[in-house]
Amino acid sequence: VSEVCGEEPPVSESVKLYLFSESVNLEGNLVSGVAIHPKSIWHPEAGNDFKAKHDYLKEELKKAAESLKGKPFGEDHLRLLPPPNSIFEGHWDEQQNGVAFKGIVSDAVAQRIRNKEYKGLSVEIDWKKPGKYVMLEKTNGTAPRNFEFTSVHFLRQFPPGDKEAYVKLMEGLVLP
Repeated sequence: VSEVCGEEPPVSESVKLYLFSESVNLEGNLVSGVAIHPKSIWHPEAGNDFKAKHDYLKEELKKAAESLKGKPFGEDHLRLLPPPNSIFEGHWDEQQNGVAFKGIVSDAVAQRIRNKEYKGLSVEIDWKKPGKYVMLEKTNGTAPRNFEFTSVHFLRQFPPGDKEAYVKLMEGLVLP
């Protein structure tokens, strides 16, 4: 019951609370985005045969999405970024038709995002996870099956394979 008007809000209305990172004293900056969509990605460094094209299938991305939780961010597939740069949530987003994530980045990485220094994102997957059978299916390229994500990389030097993948700084949290 509202103290202002003395009435209860209708059940169909949702109440939102806005929290801003400055007011909750977080170590780092909150980010969100979509790491990859179902698509074929060409890897020119792998040559010209079918192995150079990776087909990321929707059903496999859906299964692997939650494996992003707890994984680090990296840059250009050359290095992993030190803490606090990590992902705390990964899930399949039907509306975005992709693997969505939320994470925390350092002030330096946040500034690079603000300055649009990154060309895009790229995922890294574990092709040879111990105790887990990862299968490569021959399609028009190569489709990995039964994999997990190991990291999401911000690309400064290389063009992204999935041009629709993105990261954005979260200026505030919206809680239902």
